[in-house]
Amino acid sequence: MNNFNSLTLGIFDGVHLGHRRLIEKAQEVKDNDGKTILLTFAYPATYYLNKESFPGLIYTPSKREEIIKSLGMDSVVFIDFNDFYTKAPLEFVSYISQCFKPSELTVGFNFHFGKNRIGDAQLLSDLGHRYGFRTNVVPAVNCNGHRVSSSLIRYYLKNGDVKRANEILKRPYSIEGKVYQDQGIGKKLGFPTANLKREGKGMLIPSYGVYLAFTPKLGFGLINVGKRPTVSSDDLIRYEIHYLEGNYQLYEKRIECYILDFIRKEEKFDNVQDLVQQIKKDRTAAYKLIQNYSIEDGWWNHEIE
Repeated sequence: MNNFNSLTLGIFDGVHLGHRRLIEKAQEVKDNDGKTILLTFAYPATYYLNKESFPGLIYTPSKREEIIKSLGMDSVVFIDFNDFYTKAPLEFVSYISQCFKPSELTVGFNFHFGKNRIGDAQLLSDLGHRYGFRTNVVPAVNCNGHRVSSSLIRYYLKNGDVKRANEILKRPYSIEGKVYQDQGIGKKLGFPTANLKREGKGMLIPSYGVYLAFTPKLGFGLINVGKRPTVSSDDLIRYEIHYLEGNYQLYEKRIECYILDFIRKEEKFDNVQDLVQQIKKDRTAAYKLIQNYSIEDGWWNHEIE
């Protein structure tokens, strides 16, 4: 068999520290004439099989692809989950071998594949002997005494611990979307905001609250995630950012907000005046936190040490 590519398989939601070890291994073992290819599904199996219990994506598929390619993978291929979840392990491996011609295949220690997830890393290794590829199994990665996983990141984000999430992500968690015109409440209060229609479906919703955020070319701001209980009676979840410096016209523009630090939980105030006083306190807290961050251009894309 003329196999020469280096493949890695998985969902890679978050592209966290453990995922990066898989990517590094795939790059390390690549043949000189081969390509590095990452095979993935748009969503984990839970999304397709039991949406009600799906906890949400950390990043959209397109954002994951962007990050993965920035780490040096030659290509990212999204395969259709519905075409593969009923396949026997042998069928799955046969397809991969014929279509992508791997000489090396890198997976995580807990990798499963095929119908009912009956295939594991050992079976993949055994089948590799038949199809002409070597299987590389990357062990678990630990950080601060916890095994790194997408589930751990989701736990941190749902509990407002964005700094720990960012440490495992190796970059600031981000929310992307297009700015739409809302009711203009923030502007009336003296704190104009940009309201984001968040990209993606089935996305994880962080803990309701106020965070320090950063947008390239626009600067630092306060982003509120939640239902604005003091000023809104509907049940909509909103993402709105108030930039600390400047007054921008952003309607219909796509912006990306890097979430840096948690400032406080969302709460309902007795009146608008109390809300205004709290926003002033939030701005003061934000300016103090900003001192911890670099002003070097592009710092938000640098790996967190």
